[in-house]
Amino acid sequence: MNSVPIESLRQVWPSVRPLLEELARKTKQSWIAEDIYREVIQGSARLFLVEGGVLVTVPKVEEFTHANVLHVWCGIGEGHDYESRLEELKEHAREFGFQKITFESNREGWKKRCPIESIRYRIEL
Repeated sequence: MNSVPIESLRQVWPSVRPLLEELARKTKQSWIAEDIYREVIQGSARLFLVEGGVLVTVPKVEEFTHANVLHVWCGIGEGHDYESRLEELKEHAREFGFQKITFESNREGWKKRCPIESIRYRIEL
């Protein structure tokens, strides 16, 4: 996992943007690639280059416990070596003092790897 410094974002953006657009389209996200660009430039999100893809994280403080949380906003990459990527992410989180990693996914396979912390429901209008 290689963090992209803010000053290098413009250089990698032409290769990163199509990946983020593909992810947003496939998973029907409400964000667009430019939202990520803005948050990384402002320093509130970090962009990582991973094998054949990208990972975007956002540091947060949990509301009630005040725990430092590394929230994975989104990620896309080649291959399905989730276990080693997850271990790499855990190492990174520990190194920077995070106590938890959170993310949202509609993929059922994550239930086998991680305990469910909450379920979000929605009502279409």
